[in-house]
Amino acid sequence: ALVAFSKEKNEQQGFDLIRLKAMFRAVLVNTAFLILSVLFIYGSGFMAVLVANLFTFFVLYLLFFYSGKLRANHENHQHSKII
Repeated sequence: ALVAFSKEKNEQQGFDLIRLKAMFRAVLVNTAFLILSVLFIYGSGFMAVLVANLFTFFVLYLLFFYSGKLRANHENHQHSKII
């Protein structure tokens, strides 16, 4: 949680929107994963899924945030080449 919610060294103004989108996507994917787990996994395997669920939200959030940050940097780089 400390890694996921800490500021970047060079925080830019567009990062707030990227963080919000990453949070939304992480909640959606994590909830879908948990619903599918409730439907299809039984017994001790389900307990392992619940333990993993404690960490998957943060991992998904970080993946979505850094991919969004890379996408934004790539778009800014392409835009600066045009100008």
